[in-house]
Amino acid sequence: MNVKNYKNCKIDLDNKIIFISKGSTGEYSCMKIKKIKIVYEDARFTGKSIAFSHKMLIHHWQPMNIFEGKVYVGIQLEMEDKSKKYLYVSDNSCVSYSSNFNSDNEEAEKINNILKEINHTNSI
Repeated sequence: MNVKNYKNCKIDLDNKIIFISKGSTGEYSCMKIKKIKIVYEDARFTGKSIAFSHKMLIHHWQPMNIFEGKVYVGIQLEMEDKSKKYLYVSDNSCVSYSSNFNSDNEEAEKINNILKEINHTNSI
């Protein structure tokens, strides 16, 4: 079995299944994913409401500010049936553009790219 291990998820490349361990826990067919988006959740609401219901917009030109709120990096998967599944990439909250944020964002990009590669025929 050809499996890629990432933070809080595994992707079975042979069977095209993603196993999410933090967020919308469970296993999902990669072929049923219609859209993928990297998202950021306001850390003040993590665990107090539905996952990623308090998203934050992070701009690439936005400088790091020690006074801004902390976020969790994640991935939003929109499925064929229009439901949304979420994967927390971050294990801990982080300030945007800190070393932890950049590391989590790179991990999210890797997951995003592998899911798009698996599902290239569905034009995600």
